[in-house]
Amino acid sequence: MTNTMSNAPSVLAPIASSERIRAVDIARGLALLGILLVNARFFFGTLAVALYPEEIPVGLTPTYTDFAAWSFVEFFCTYKCMSLFSLLFGFGIAMQVDRLVRAGQSRWSFGARRLGVLFFIGVLHGTLIWYGDILTLYAILGVIVLAAATLSAKALLRAIAVIVGVLVFLTIAGSVLGYIGSTYPEWFELPPIGETSVDTAASMDLRTDLRGFAAMKEAGGDIRSPVWRAAETAAFRDGPYLDALLF
Repeated sequence: MTNTMSNAPSVLAPIASSERIRAVDIARGLALLGILLVNARFFFGTLAVALYPEEIPVGLTPTYTDFAAWSFVEFFCTYKCMSLFSLLFGFGIAMQVDRLVRAGQSRWSFGARRLGVLFFIGVLHGTLIWYGDILTLYAILGVIVLAAATLSAKALLRAIAVIVGVLVFLTIAGSVLGYIGSTYPEWFELPPIGETSVDTAASMDLRTDLRGFAAMKEAGGDIRSPVWRAAETAAFRDGPYLDALLF
């Protein structure tokens, strides 16, 4: 059997197409298409409209086809495609680290260059183009992948157990705090969810002139509030930039 170490390239370069794992490339492409379907609704409406199918954009009347499309995306794409793409991102880094180790090169110099560029692109994307950027997070977590790439299976299992435990704790704590905030909003000096501090529909219309953090506070943190939705729409449509960045 040929020693793979002797075949390790002294200078890393893109691998030939014949060496690529076709199944991984296909899975990555399908995951990207699914992510596009998930994110498309965030491009054209407020956060509430994007997250809740019962929130109808002003001037539109949804059909059964709309709800069917929503259900399809939620069932087949949401979380599934994002998780698959994230998994393949980590797999790609691990494969590249393996090539670096066999070539006798430092994985950290590679990571600083590649992940640094990815982080820079992500920051520009998230602050100037779209708030849903994920590249910045990938770049940060990529450092963890680099650190874990040479760990033993036992060490990785222990790390996974700790991470899962922390995530479960945060999920439960977030749910409990969300329930407390919606049930006892007076504890946090917030109006009840779904309501604002104004009393009448007429005065509600007057409060849609609020912008930025003032609108968020008036809406009690409820993204479905007309005050929140009006301010969010105005921020992305008319600015100023800081308001758009806040939302």
